[in-house]
Amino acid sequence: MKKYELAITGNAFQFMINAIEKGKESENTLEVYRKAIMHAKIYARMSPDHKAMLVEELQNNMKEMIGM
Repeated sequence: MKKYELAITGNAFQFMINAIEKGKESENTLEVYRKAIMHAKIYARMSPDHKAMLVEELQNNMKEMIGM
C-alpha cells in the first residue's frame, strides 16, 4: 500500500523539462520523469503551457482518456 501521494508544481515540472532539454537526459531521467507524472495525484500552480504539455504527455503514455 502506498504511504504517500505525489504533487508536482509548475516549477518542479519545468525543472524536469529543462533537465531533459539541456541534454542531461539519460534513460533514468526520462524514466523518473514519466513515472512522476503518471503517478502524481496533484498538479498545482502550473501555467497553461505546462498543463497542455502535461496533458499531451499523459495522452501519449496512458491507456485512459485524459482531458483538460
